[in-house]
Amino acid sequence: MENKLLDAEGQPLLLQEALRISQEVLLALDYAHRQRVIHRDVKPSNILLDAEGRAYLADFGIALLMGQERITRGLTRGGSTIGTAEYMSPEQIITPKKIDHRADVYSFGCVLYEMLTGQPPFKADDESGESDDAVKFKHVHTAPTPISTLNPDVPAEIERIVMCALAKKADDRFGGCGEFARQLEQAQKQQPLVHRDDAMDKLKKAEARADELQKKLQSTPTLASASRSKRWKIATVVLSLLLICACVGVGITYDKYKKMTNDRNSQRFMHVIYKNEAESLRNEVESLKTEKAELWGRIGLLGSSNKYLSERVTDLEKTNEKPPE
Repeated sequence: MENKLLDAEGQPLLLQEALRISQEVLLALDYAHRQRVIHRDVKPSNILLDAEGRAYLADFGIALLMGQERITRGLTRGGSTIGTAEYMSPEQIITPKKIDHRADVYSFGCVLYEMLTGQPPFKADDESGESDDAVKFKHVHTAPTPISTLNPDVPAEIERIVMCALAKKADDRFGGCGEFARQLEQAQKQQPLVHRDDAMDKLKKAEARADELQKKLQSTPTLASASRSKRWKIATVVLSLLLICACVGVGITYDKYKKMTNDRNSQRFMHVIYKNEAESLRNEVESLKTEKAELWGRIGLLGSSNKYLSERVTDLEKTNEKPPE
């Protein structure tokens, strides 16, 4: 058995390897919790790997049986709380006598964070003089740096799961390590997780392809490689073509303008003609109305004359009427 999680300190593990180790450790923690045992000191140095890479959770020296009276002797670090500062849950720091199995969920969340980024969420720094107490304060009050900021290759769903395990309040985390493991497994099935080596190989191939295309472009004759006189000739031809196109365009535009002007004048002329014709028709109509009135007057006079003649004929007939025999 040996510990390899810290062999490459400061360097993250491959994503698939980190998730495989997580599944094995989380299932071990879930089994311990179902036996009512809380580990209380989950950290990389307590995770051992065999020759085949299988992970084993070790060092239950400060493990606690749920419901057992909490004791304060046998600390792994100096102070009044039990555990390792970089991997302690907020409740282990604030209320060490009132913790449950969800403290191990937080601690392994710190371990997985370190496997993915190369560093724990919060760590003591001897150079800057940052103590374990400062680290504990951050566990309680400070949000960790997003995983994507430190390692952009980590999928967003994996980052969400880890950040859920690192929730400050126990009620906001997963209900247990079994649920933690199922969430990781489901996220791994939803999207293929690429090895970092595979991604680097693809990047190198893309760079090689880009270099090859760049060389082809440089070896291809272009206008820049032509002689100065030839460039001037080409420029002259291009300018001539542009001038011809411009002149043709102006001529076409003028013809269109002239045609539009002629059409507009024609429309105005026809409008005057139609207006005069309409006026003439109105005058004719008025004249016809006048003639109609005159005709009706004549018809009236003829009627009166006819009546007078009829009466006159009647009177004459009476005058010339013979006496009866």
